[in-house]
Amino acid sequence: MRDSIQCISLLHKLKYIFLLPVIVIFGCKGCFEQTKNPPDWTTYLSDQKGAVLSPTPEKQLIVFIKNSTSREDFNKFLYKEIAKGKDSALKIISVCGSCDSTLLMLEGSGVEAFINGEVAKGGSGSKVVPKLSGENDLLYYTTNKSIGFDTLPNITAASRDTPVHTYQDSITLAVFDTGLQPDLFQGYLVNTLPDAPCISGAINGWNFFSWNNNWMEDNKGLHGTIVSRFIVNEVQQYQKTKVNVLPVKVFNAEGQADLYTILCGFAYASNSGASIVNASFGFYESKNKYKNGEQISDTTTSELLSNFINIYLTKRNILLICAAGNKVEDDENIRTLDKINFYPASLAASLPNIIPVTTVGNQGNGRVVSPNQNYSSSIVQLGVDADHIDTSHFGFINPVDPNSNFTIAGSSFAAPIAAGKMAAYFYGYKQLLNSSTPIDFKTRDSIFSILHQLPASSFLQNDKALWGMINEGRVILRENNSGILKGRKLIRGFEDRGLRIIRK
Repeated sequence: MRDSIQCISLLHKLKYIFLLPVIVIFGCKGCFEQTKNPPDWTTYLSDQKGAVLSPTPEKQLIVFIKNSTSREDFNKFLYKEIAKGKDSALKIISVCGSCDSTLLMLEGSGVEAFINGEVAKGGSGSKVVPKLSGENDLLYYTTNKSIGFDTLPNITAASRDTPVHTYQDSITLAVFDTGLQPDLFQGYLVNTLPDAPCISGAINGWNFFSWNNNWMEDNKGLHGTIVSRFIVNEVQQYQKTKVNVLPVKVFNAEGQADLYTILCGFAYASNSGASIVNASFGFYESKNKYKNGEQISDTTTSELLSNFINIYLTKRNILLICAAGNKVEDDENIRTLDKINFYPASLAASLPNIIPVTTVGNQGNGRVVSPNQNYSSSIVQLGVDADHIDTSHFGFINPVDPNSNFTIAGSSFAAPIAAGKMAAYFYGYKQLLNSSTPIDFKTRDSIFSILHQLPASSFLQNDKALWGMINEGRVILRENNSGILKGRKLIRGFEDRGLRIIRK
């Protein structure tokens, strides 16, 4: 009997020994998945070229890989945190190519799950639509964002000669907009970049939508042409530093763009030798985070945008002259950038190369900021005197149709006037930016101090009435228009209430 029991016991032992591999193979689901190497990130790469604006950009994730991150670690992150073993859950729809191969845009079901999961853990910058901005040990990340401005009425540019004067110096100035009409800028466009561009064929500008060098204006309101003409007008007025405009077409015919395309544009402009970038755009974000639909005390930061600008513009001493933003219909009471973020302008508090600009005017009791535009003495660096004031409309003469009595208004037009002034006198302060030392706040203050003191310069003043709204109350005068304005009755025209994404 004992022998019989021992025999049965031995059979049971042998049975379990033979079953063990079966248990290991079939009972440990995912064991081999955990040990195999994750696929390379290029596995998820699409063949898309050119910007395609998504109707749901909040479902797209922009990532900017840190220098210390290895390819292997990035592959693991995509596989474990986003794709989760399913190739179909992730698609890399764009890489900024040779300009910056560490800037990518992702989408897919795995991306949406990652965004929602991170928002649930850390809070969101939005009350309804989940928006994400943050970083981990490997990369910075943010949800993509739609950016746009109001479309001007159809405008036909008046033909004009563009005389080229003798200048002391020249710089490249990148205009981020809808393109431009080249016949209005003869002698003031980049002919060929001195060095090979980071995008093949982008020797004198680039269209990020058609992915070619056809950057011709296609916006019916000629937004990019107007912005560029404001710049060149100032340069021609002072005849000090010649500007070569580099058209960076990151807005489509309807005046729409997204954050990813603009970031890639920054890398292109930086690699193309730009000294100044004009950015007549921006987008709003709440200062506070939301969790479960309720505002919490934590404040939001745009880590990816801030670090990308810092690397490609700030550390390379490239000035970013941008719009301070316009009041929008859904938030009548918020105009101070101390209470809400408007990017990239709000980054001026931490990045000294960013110069936000608004419009000012004198209504009889001293200068004030336009009631339809933003202000902040800690953020906004310059105000531009309006050509015409009609109650709340602080407007400028349209530079592509200067004989029209209808004015145009918006901080997107104040910015290029400031950019043109600063480009015209670039020779006076360029030694501060030619240094290998990145610009700091002391350098920025020194630039404005030089512009105050240059014998040939009389456009920059300080107005104590504006000290609570603009840093040191700095005002750019429009003295060059005094002759044109004499005897003319200007009429309130287009008011740009764009430069935003709708805050949901």
